[in-house]
Amino acid sequence: MGNLERRSDMVHIFTHNDLDGYAAGYVILQTFGKENCEITHLNYEKEPALEKVKLGDTVYITDYSFTNDQFRQLLNLVGDDGHVIWCDHHITAINRYQNEDDLYLEGIRSTKYCGAVLIWCYFNNFDTEDIENMSYDLLCGYLPKYLRIVDAWDTWKLDSKYREDAEALNTSVGSRLSEELFEEVVNNLQKYIDTGKQYIDFRNQWSKQFRDKYMFEKMLPGSMFNVNRKVTAAILNLGCANSTYFGEAVEQYDVCITMCFNGTFWNVSLYSNKEDIDCSHCATILGGGGHKGAAGCTFEQITPPAFILNDDEEIIVKEKKKNGKI
Repeated sequence: MGNLERRSDMVHIFTHNDLDGYAAGYVILQTFGKENCEITHLNYEKEPALEKVKLGDTVYITDYSFTNDQFRQLLNLVGDDGHVIWCDHHITAINRYQNEDDLYLEGIRSTKYCGAVLIWCYFNNFDTEDIENMSYDLLCGYLPKYLRIVDAWDTWKLDSKYREDAEALNTSVGSRLSEELFEEVVNNLQKYIDTGKQYIDFRNQWSKQFRDKYMFEKMLPGSMFNVNRKVTAAILNLGCANSTYFGEAVEQYDVCITMCFNGTFWNVSLYSNKEDIDCSHCATILGGGGHKGAAGCTFEQITPPAFILNDDEEIIVKEKKKNGKI
């Protein structure tokens, strides 16, 4: 447990506001206790408040991707006596970080496991090389059951024996997460899984009706997803949803897309279980990021995103130019 010797008087935790993020926050709080920690659950809709960080503090960033400039800001804020530890699995942010030769952060970066598993590994003295070379089954033998389940959900392990329970758990608690609730979940895991299975039955009936009425399809340029062919997309104008709302369409289409307008901007999420499709490539072009199988972006405009409404390849070129990709 050598890493725990780096503890400072104040520990700041910046983590995502989803199941993985709350699990990661729980791991850290269990390590340090709540008295010396300040935890912030983030989404990508507003800038994180970094000014609360002071000299000598320790900062943990889990399941969340800061910009390289924000990382540098944090390193300056904590100074030589502080620490910034980043444990994350978002490939776009990892690539961006690795392109900066003068930027160094403690922690583990790997796309193999979710953020909560990575921070657990960090506290248990596994490093990136360890988990990259260790088999999935071997690492699962060390992990608490709740982390195996969270990981199966968040990293799209569709063939994992924990995947069914993972979907049930996320369905049960994903929209009402809190630190107190997640602690209750860990202590009564099967109860929440069983509840989630009942929710899934209802959701599947509702989402089928919604798909039958409102789902539409598009043919999108393959260049958006780093393939040399046209890409079929199923699209739902729906928020607070995920790939499970598409039912059998997940298998029938290359990509499933949700989009929702909040009065200021469109939030777009992309999902795919096809081997050659890279959702993160598309999201990066459009100013967002994420994973190969799940990614997202936002558009600050009133009209729906142009790439959904039009088939024009030039739209992608314009988006690349706007976001500095060409």
